[in-house]
Amino acid sequence: MKNISILFIGIILISAPITKLMAQINPLKSQFFENSFLFNSAKAGSDSTSIFSANFNSQWNKLPGSPQIYTVTVNTPINKRMGLGLLLFNDKAGLLSRTSVIGSYSYLVPFTNDISIRFGISAGYLSEDLIYDESITPNKTIDPSLLTFGDSHQDILRAGFGTTFTFKSFEIQASLYNLNRNLRKTNGLKSVDRAGITLLANYVIENKENFTFNILGGYRQINGLSDYFDAGLKIAFNKSIDFSVLYHTNRSTTLGFGYDYRRNFKIHCLYNNEPSEIRGLTGGTFEVALYVPFKL
Repeated sequence: MKNISILFIGIILISAPITKLMAQINPLKSQFFENSFLFNSAKAGSDSTSIFSANFNSQWNKLPGSPQIYTVTVNTPINKRMGLGLLLFNDKAGLLSRTSVIGSYSYLVPFTNDISIRFGISAGYLSEDLIYDESITPNKTIDPSLLTFGDSHQDILRAGFGTTFTFKSFEIQASLYNLNRNLRKTNGLKSVDRAGITLLANYVIENKENFTFNILGGYRQINGLSDYFDAGLKIAFNKSIDFSVLYHTNRSTTLGFGYDYRRNFKIHCLYNNEPSEIRGLTGGTFEVALYVPFKL
């Protein structure tokens, strides 16, 4: 029993950095074309109207205790230059649950009618918890060693910075997160949750047949691992129906479909297959998001 307890605790402690690592390796796919506010605070209030979004992401469905991620974002313009945003985030993997609340502020600096740069800052906290109810054994007991989890896992203050450069239909985004800590140790284990950089560049082409083409390239720095690159294309018709495809250098592909109902709300669905090394073992990743514009 003692050996089983030690093994079980080891799995839980290791799962914390793994969950954080997977959030960087396998981020929410909505951040590429639909909701870049998920990674870039400079996008807070960058649209002409306020936007509410809710997102559900389910990974590795073939495995027990597979990760599930829930996010809610609200961002709104204050005036022509300033914007505010709020991101609520919860992910669950096995017995580990992580909750984050992050607020963002952005400011637009226009140079000409076609050229501008927008800066954003974000701050919030991350809380890590064990779901004790799901660790109770059939005889209604709980391993006492689990109760020490909270002694070494505390709420963490987080800060980030983002920027967006726009020139006509061309846009470059850059985001730097976890500014306040480069390396954290958890129970003597090094957590892969250090500052990283995400870059996205996209170019939008519109034609007279009401087709819109969005060409995207991305770069993600993950400290301690190989860097990742992303390339994608989104095709929209009459700004109501769109299809997208993304290729990632972990040898996986993301397919997306979106439907905008009369500008009242939009539903977007995405599926990402597994990297080639584990293809067929995990069931891939499914994601669905709802976007609702509103006026304050």
